[in-house]
Amino acid sequence: NELTETEALAVIKKGMEIPDQEAAELLNELYNSILKRTTNGLAFQMRSYGEYLAAQALETESVGRVRELIFFNRTTPNDSWRNAVSYLAELNSRVRSFFVHRFPLWMIPVSPVAFDNEEKDLIVRGALDAATRDGQFITDHPGISARRLSRLVTPEMQASFLKDLGSTDNKACGNALVLLGLLRAHVETVIPLALKVALDQSQNVRFRYCGIVALVNAGTPDLVPGILKCLNENDPLRINLLDTAGALC
Repeated sequence: NELTETEALAVIKKGMEIPDQEAAELLNELYNSILKRTTNGLAFQMRSYGEYLAAQALETESVGRVRELIFFNRTTPNDSWRNAVSYLAELNSRVRSFFVHRFPLWMIPVSPVAFDNEEKDLIVRGALDAATRDGQFITDHPGISARRLSRLVTPEMQASFLKDLGSTDNKACGNALVLLGLLRAHVETVIPLALKVALDQSQNVRFRYCGIVALVNAGTPDLVPGILKCLNENDPLRINLLDTAGALC
């Protein structure tokens, strides 16, 4: 049940016929799902392995049959199936399309290589719409991992986020800062705005936190003196800003 990383990479490259870099990226994705590191290399997480086997068993089943097993009723899927569905989406294109259109948050953990750009855009828009409906930033939404969501952002969607940076809607602007920051994209625009937002104590705390997330992921050490200069004992994000300075150092 255990392989060395070298053996695992060899299996992935041979089985999927992909180059070294893509194989390494896929292996890193699997560490977030069905694999765990061991003293000897890597192994399957037993619970996840069972869910993966369940997904394999459903690989050729219809969407209707999958819904019979997974849903409480026609509109409510059972959350305990999320992990299995994330594997199944990579094996069954019909199930993948159904969840992309109807339950996009369930698709966020799936490897990006499973989707085309149109599907990625649908998932990202679905996640942002869900956050908006629930009145939250993506950094706060319990059903959204901002880091995983960022892996699905296409170049076309990046262009849309650049426009959102100028929005008067704090949630649209904040979510754009987070995702572009995680991608380290368009830093010449993102970093100055993220710094301004993070340090502006007149702004909503959660909006400012979006700026901090962007800075931590895309900032550089030369920002540290300016951050330290603006520290205020009464700032509720003082510790977060100190942590940001430390991370950038």
